[in-house]
Amino acid sequence: RLMHRDDRRHWLRSLTAALHSRSGRYSTEFRIVRPNLAPRWILDQGVVIRDASGRPVRVSGVARDITARKESELAVAVERARFRDLFENSPDAVFVDSFEGVILDVNRAACDLHRLTRERLVGRQVIELVPEAFRAEARRTFQRFVAGEASFANGLLLRSDGMNVPVELQATRLLHDQRNALLIQARDTSARKAEEEFFAGQKRILEWIATAKPLVQVLDELARVTEARAPGTLCWTQWFTTPSPALPEVAAPSLDPSITSALAGIVQAGTPLRTRLEAADGQPVVVFDPFELALSQMASEASPPPGLHHRELVALPVVAGDGCMLGVFGALLPAGHSTTATDLGLHRLAASLARVAIERHHADTALLQSATRMRLANAALLTLARSEAISRGDLSVALADLAEAAARSVGVARAGVWLLDENAGVLRRFHEFSTTDGGSREASEYPVASLPRYLEAISHERLVSVTDVAADPRLSEFLRLGRTLPPACSRLDAGIRLRGRIAGVVILEHVGTPRVWKSDEALIAGSLADIVAMALQASERRCMEEALRQSEEAYRSVVSALAEGVMLINREGVFLAYNDSAASILRLGNSELPRRRLSDEHWDVIRLDGTCVPASEFPATVTLRTGQPITDRVMGVRRPDGSTVWISINTRPFARADDGEVASVVVSFTDITRRHPRTRRGLSCARRRGR
Repeated sequence: RLMHRDDRRHWLRSLTAALHSRSGRYSTEFRIVRPNLAPRWILDQGVVIRDASGRPVRVSGVARDITARKESELAVAVERARFRDLFENSPDAVFVDSFEGVILDVNRAACDLHRLTRERLVGRQVIELVPEAFRAEARRTFQRFVAGEASFANGLLLRSDGMNVPVELQATRLLHDQRNALLIQARDTSARKAEEEFFAGQKRILEWIATAKPLVQVLDELARVTEARAPGTLCWTQWFTTPSPALPEVAAPSLDPSITSALAGIVQAGTPLRTRLEAADGQPVVVFDPFELALSQMASEASPPPGLHHRELVALPVVAGDGCMLGVFGALLPAGHSTTATDLGLHRLAASLARVAIERHHADTALLQSATRMRLANAALLTLARSEAISRGDLSVALADLAEAAARSVGVARAGVWLLDENAGVLRRFHEFSTTDGGSREASEYPVASLPRYLEAISHERLVSVTDVAADPRLSEFLRLGRTLPPACSRLDAGIRLRGRIAGVVILEHVGTPRVWKSDEALIAGSLADIVAMALQASERRCMEEALRQSEEAYRSVVSALAEGVMLINREGVFLAYNDSAASILRLGNSELPRRRLSDEHWDVIRLDGTCVPASEFPATVTLRTGQPITDRVMGVRRPDGSTVWISINTRPFARADDGEVASVVVSFTDITRRHPRTRRGLSCARRRGR
């Protein structure tokens, strides 16, 4: 009754077997049940006692309490089961190897890693699972594991299909079936390695973008990095060289040319996919049969290129920050593979990198174009600045050269110079150059009174930059005049300022698609307008110089024709100018008079009473000193031939220096020797005094 009912049958069988056996011995284990207490395990060992005839008469034995041992065995069994469960269900491959390098046991992950069954792995040499080129290093690593010198290493395992799998190895020494062994845990790091390579590839791409590598090289590398992250996927990028052209350029390093050609038509302007991409707001567009779509758009009867048919295409628009579509990033997924969230995340990242690369390419291209324009413009401006036509004010030639330089340096269809005629009240086209026919347009003019808004804008803004001529209110006044503008889509007008007022306009006209004018183009237009102003100033100066020359010639003619002598003397007493009559009256040659000074001792001047006049009292000296004019002062001057000439002298201050003093004086004198009676008496007195 104390025996557990589940153990009674087993105990009876053991006793019955002993009764019928020759030895009569038995050994069995059973539990006894105690009221309100835990059951106890009993080991019952005994022998059947027989009489002389061999008939069993009694049983002699010993019953021992083995509860502690049974509990210990149960704990060991539970622990072993738990270990086996962990061993089998570990996500890492686990190998149990003998110290001799023989595989004793493997888990399911190890079988999956090598793509072999347990039966084909157990019993093999562990070195056979390593690529042949790395086996020498693997042997050394294994020996270090056995010796306890290392417990961690990186290595490569050989898969049954010949692929090398990078792994991290962690080794632990243990007893396996009462023998020393190694428990080696191998963690597949191929995914992590691929991720590290992917991020390294991203970093490399960003470095290439920062260092201005060619766009095709950057996008090819982007496709290769993305393909390595998603094996079996074929990637490419199509980008637009200018905003939204009909056919983009393609970077597709892994695609067959026939596939590239088939896909190129999918994103052409006006196609259904292009329309879907433009409306996708940056979201991916999935096409389940891209070649069929290409056929429907190209109306072609061609057969599918190898590897394209039945593949799924994921296309993402590459959109700039301002919403402008820069291109498309596309990926052909492996056959039978459907798009997952992971795929879309990877492709979005690639599309964002493509956007950065394309935007940098466009920025570098714009900068290069700007530098080219500035170089051409600077060369043109330098040529114009050195132009003799501009320096001498020859407007006809100067403005023709300037209009051609403007059209070619900025790259516009036409460039014209319009000048404001205030007297006539019109804005008149003086010259215009056309790059299409290489010629000039006939003259044209617009009434100033009909252009108040335009002229106000050009006066206050200096530059009028217009992308769409037809929609700009500042240019609407031209249309209302009944004279249509030239068929220009965009215009850049720069005001010509002369003495603080608008004197005209330089007009640059672009034909074709709307053009957004760059800052450097505006700077060039302003510089051209300044050069026109210089040419106008030079023209005015030339006119003034010509008028002055004519006036001076007339003055010289008049002075030369005078019978009286005329001189211009400065404060140093130098004769700056004189006419022929002055030299003739004094009987000094044209070469002798310039060598004399007013203060020289050679001058012998007398009054009417015959007394000498010192140089400090010469009329010219007095006027230079006092600034007062002198009129009709009569004096006698002894000439080089010994004769004396009586002259009537007039002086007038001619110019004053910065200090207010008289800088020069004009002296005019007339020979009165024959008609003045006093001069004859003075001359007689002078002769007697001389005797």
